[in-house]
Amino acid sequence: MQELARIFHSMEVCRVASWDSLSIKGQFIRRQKKADETPFKEESKTEKPKQFTFASKWFYGLEVASKSHCVIGIHQVSQRTLGALQQAQPIDVGIAILKKEQNGTVLKEVKDFQVTANLEIETVLYPGTYIVVPRTTGCMFERLDLREAFPFLDELANVDSRGQNRLSARMETLCEQIFSRFDTLDKRSLDFEEFKAFLIESKFGLIEDLETVDDYKAIVLQHFNSDKSAEGLTLVGLKKFMLKMVENSYRETVTTLKNLGFNGNLVNQ
Repeated sequence: MQELARIFHSMEVCRVASWDSLSIKGQFIRRQKKADETPFKEESKTEKPKQFTFASKWFYGLEVASKSHCVIGIHQVSQRTLGALQQAQPIDVGIAILKKEQNGTVLKEVKDFQVTANLEIETVLYPGTYIVVPRTTGCMFERLDLREAFPFLDELANVDSRGQNRLSARMETLCEQIFSRFDTLDKRSLDFEEFKAFLIESKFGLIEDLETVDDYKAIVLQHFNSDKSAEGLTLVGLKKFMLKMVENSYRETVTTLKNLGFNGNLVNQ
């Protein structure tokens, strides 16, 4: 026992009790300002540069039943963990915590902007309803260049040894990133609403034909899912869907990728 006491004499042991952890996906989006929001006057004959604002796609509600010690953080997923060929630089992020009161909301805590992959705010919250708002200035988002050249068709898809079309390794990686973005609850499948969100953001014309879950099953799931009983589109199914898109129209594929925020190097901006 004395030998054990000597070996572990300098070890610090921490015990955490009643500690709940929850991880939820998030996303910052780029929104183009309307004409009346820009500071340029209408009579100017010079071309007006496009103005954008950047905000979290979601705010997060938090119900606190009793006094609680909380650590709230933003953790930017490295694109390398998703198989990306190029790792994106972390953007500047901040956190604001608002509390709902009878007369509206009041700011309770704020963490200023930092360029870091992991940002946390540690605080004590008392009973009530709170709103957590991820923030960014958008300064580190890459500028969209719609004229940027995209890879040639054979860099998106090629032919295997059996003469069958298949996605290139770069496109497979890109599909995995897209799937991870829209699989908001990590179910490993895209349900009807998640697939609609993908179509809306990509501005893909198929959205007009999908009005119900039955439409989704008949038009998408039965054609692209290997598991016909699945309620959502799997990653393999999304890759088949994207391959069909490339086969049908290279130009439409490029437009879709640009709408999803990918540049000519197939890196998300």
